[in-house]
Amino acid sequence: MAQSNFMDIKKVNEKLSKNLEEIFKSERYKELLNIMTKFHNYSLNNQLLIMFQKPNATMVKGFKGWQELGRNVNKGEKGIKILAPVMSTVEVEKKDPITKEPLKDDKGNPIKTKMKMLVGFRYATVFDVSQTNGKELPNVRDFIKNNLQEDKN
Repeated sequence: MAQSNFMDIKKVNEKLSKNLEEIFKSERYKELLNIMTKFHNYSLNNQLLIMFQKPNATMVKGFKGWQELGRNVNKGEKGIKILAPVMSTVEVEKKDPITKEPLKDDKGNPIKTKMKMLVGFRYATVFDVSQTNGKELPNVRDFIKNNLQEDKN
């Protein structure tokens, strides 16, 4: 008799709940989340630049960033050029949040404040994980493959 792959909704939900609980208790999962927080969210423009230069890229980071994660860029690897923001501290007049008029001091002079502003972009170089070697990084596929398998009961 052929065995069916059918599982009812209740069993699927029970299985997912059990496996998700095990995943979230895992120290390896905590490590994955910690590493994921260290990766930038790239703009659409930078995602396109990365895709055009290295279509199979999955995780990119700068040279020093990889070193901080215990990995090194392989000798001779060509970097991926992206645009990095250039910030500068500039002096601007403070404005009333409601009227948008410049705020003035006791003598009638505009009150100034310093703030960081985007003033342009520069090229920065990043490398894909495939261009590095060193400490193994956890990935989501490991958790799906190892933790969401059917019970052997």
